[in-house]
Amino acid sequence: MGPDRYLIDPQSITDPLIARLPVPMDADFKPAHIMKELPVGYVQSIEQGKNVIADSDLHSYYDKLLAITRGAFFLFERLRAIWCLNTTQVKFNP
Repeated sequence: MGPDRYLIDPQSITDPLIARLPVPMDADFKPAHIMKELPVGYVQSIEQGKNVIADSDLHSYYDKLLAITRGAFFLFERLRAIWCLNTTQVKFNP
């Protein structure tokens, strides 16, 4: 699709945020093909290129996830975000 387009994957196979969201309790379970509800503000975040997710905990988590997945490789902020997520300093409890 090219670098100017973004595919939102509600089945969470390739999307780094949606993959980390909890599985709905009423989900028809098929490995790797679970439809998840997109967080409020997620689509707008993708469209606008800035984090506008409504839930404050998820907003903070997504900031760190963006730094890791889209940040410059050797940027200190990216390394700090990796550290924070791996040591659970940024908590996201859906």
